[in-house]
Amino acid sequence: IIAMTELGNFKLLFLFLLLWFLSSKKRNCKIILKFSSLAVLVELLKIFLKRSRPFGEGFAYPSGHASLSFFLYLWFYNQYKNEKFAKIFLFLALFIPLTRVLLGAHWFSDVIGGILLALIFLNL
Repeated sequence: IIAMTELGNFKLLFLFLLLWFLSSKKRNCKIILKFSSLAVLVELLKIFLKRSRPFGEGFAYPSGHASLSFFLYLWFYNQYKNEKFAKIFLFLALFIPLTRVLLGAHWFSDVIGGILLALIFLNL
């Protein structure tokens, strides 16, 4: 579960997005702007709201792993939904947020808040 949750790490997700952007013929600057804006908003909300984590240090609400992984993997799923590998993106979008609760890094509401933010940004 720890290895799976790291697939929602901001640095890894941004690297994944950047590699896709550089190798894709469908270069989409809008997705990079949305992803980056979502990451900034999540950090600002954490600083402003100062909600404690169930275990560990740092602020919890909203979950950055949940919001960013749900946003990016669901976006990739929508881009490639007709491909055989697309379901992997859907699985990651749903499972990574769950790992945050299972590991005790977040309350369930932190994850739901992150997913809702991701959905808003996906629809901008």
